[in-house]
Amino acid sequence: LAPGEGGHRSAYFELGTSEWEGGVPEDDFEDADDSTTASIGLLTAPADSVVDGRLAGWVGDVSLRQSRGEDEVLPGVDVDVDRTELATGMRWYGDTGSARLQPFVGAGLLLSRGEFDAGDGVDGNDTSAGFYGVVGVESQVTDNVRVGLLYRITEDVEYDFEDDGFEGDFDASSFLLSIGW
Repeated sequence: LAPGEGGHRSAYFELGTSEWEGGVPEDDFEDADDSTTASIGLLTAPADSVVDGRLAGWVGDVSLRQSRGEDEVLPGVDVDVDRTELATGMRWYGDTGSARLQPFVGAGLLLSRGEFDAGDGVDGNDTSAGFYGVVGVESQVTDNVRVGLLYRITEDVEYDFEDDGFEGDFDASSFLLSIGW
């Protein structure tokens, strides 16, 4: 990584799985089966956050994430749930003195759009705000490519699909593989 005049900018792509927790009245929404999460994002850092070609210190993070899952929320009722999130936050990269192992933690705010489809015309959508936290580790594999593993949680994402009585906190936890350049 090389700092630009105003700092450093890099893009990343993440892919992994998510488990969602949520609820319908009086019943728990089981962890979503077959859920897949993909995101693209942009990291921006001041010039002093690039040390010997690696990130170190505070870095801005903006991402767009899509998650899709399905589950049987009630006996015989399968529901497809899609979430789209726009998130902004900060990451702090620890300076280990090596590009081989760079741990980071981060947090931020998100705007989430949820949609569900239970078939037979039973569907809905809602928008909610929430927050996220992330912890992970990256490795600089070439001068311009990073790979990493991370764990991400979202909290306080509350959808209320009033017309269909389907509501609750749709918090998620995700394990993701990332590649950045």
